[in-house]
Amino acid sequence: MTHESLEIVLNGKRYMISLDCLHDEVREKLKELSAQKIEPLTLLKLYITKAQEYALICQSLENLYKSLENVEMPTPHTSVEIHAIGNL
Repeated sequence: MTHESLEIVLNGKRYMISLDCLHDEVREKLKELSAQKIEPLTLLKLYITKAQEYALICQSLENLYKSLENVEMPTPHTSVEIHAIGNL
């Protein structure tokens, strides 16, 4: 099994980021960004934007879950019965 990682330099320090556990979309975005020279302020803005998107998605999921909790479940149907009728 190969381990994929990405080396970046930020504020004069080198960092190694393991890409193995990341979603493919995140992995590709990191590779794209690493090809550019990213200023720390730009990186912070990107992080804040993604954190906001994540928070909105979580809030939407919570609202969806609450609305599903309030849906009345249909009356259960009579359970299916199976009886043995003999050997072949």
